Parts: sequence; structure tokens; C-alpha cells
Amino acid sequence: MADADFENYWQFRMEGVTARLRAAQQIVSQPGTRGALAENLLREAIREFLPQRWAVGTGFIMNEDGKRSNQVDLLIYDQLTMSPIYRDGYLVILSPGTTHVAVEVKSSLDSREIPAAFNNICSVKRIDPFVMGLIFAYDGVAAERFGEHVTQWAAGEGVPSRS
Repeated sequence: MADADFENYWQFRMEGVTARLRAAQQIVSQPGTRGALAENLLREAIREFLPQRWAVGTGFIMNEDGKRSNQVDLLIYDQLTMSPIYRDGYLVILSPGTTHVAVEVKSSLDSREIPAAFNNICSVKRIDPFVMGLIFAYDGVAAERFGEHVTQWAAGEGVPSRS
């Protein structure tokens, strides 16, 4: 029996998600709806593979002083350790220490989208510095251009250090 080729497996899975997004984009023109669809498709793909302990939603992280992050597209959080402060469907408000990954989702990542995505991730890390922040894009700039945009963004005032 041949070894499993997980790299190709994941490539095909994501091609399927991307194909669903592109199909919907042929008939949906409103940007907010298109963005929500991109988020929902990725959320469903992630949820399919998460162990029961983990959940994925959209929302905020809020500390006990009432300071909260910007809304983040996807928050992967431990639902067994602590309940959300608030939950309504996929919308959650979480305490620091509950969320492990924050993801900003973009249909197409370009130079205008990069700062907004990074700023949302930074808003989470200001409340909970242990959260891993990621940006996921279905399409976008080449890796070299992305690096240039990130360097330009990181040189701005008030940008927190990153690892």
C-alpha cells in the first residue's frame, strides 16, 4: 500500500473550497457578502478537521477591563477550558487565554488589504499576546511583494513588534 500524500490531499481540499468561492463570486457582487462567504467556506473547512475540544467562530477578544480587539474573521478557541463571554451562532466574544489562533481571511490580498489584516491581528495580540495571528488569502500578491508590503507596514508608527 502506498504512503498517503497529505500535501496533495490538502491541496485538493483547498482547491475545492476555492472553486466554491469562485463559483459564488460569479453571481454575488456585493463585497461584504463575498467576504462573508470566503470566511464561511474557510471556517467550514477548518471545523471539519478540528478535534471536539476546539471551536471556530468570528468575533472579539475582551479582557476583564472591557478592552476588546477588533472583530477578527476566524478565532480558533478552546471550548472546554472556558465558555465564551458571549456566543450567538458563530459570533463569539472570548476571554484572553481561550483563543489560540486568530485568522484574517481575504478573497484577494493586495497592498490595501495587508495593513487592515495586520492591524486586526495586532488588536488581538494587544489583549492576548499569546494568540497566533495568521492571514489567509485565496488569491493575492506574490510572496516577494507580500514581504515588501509587510516591511512597509511594519515601519509605520504604533506597530507592535512581531515574531
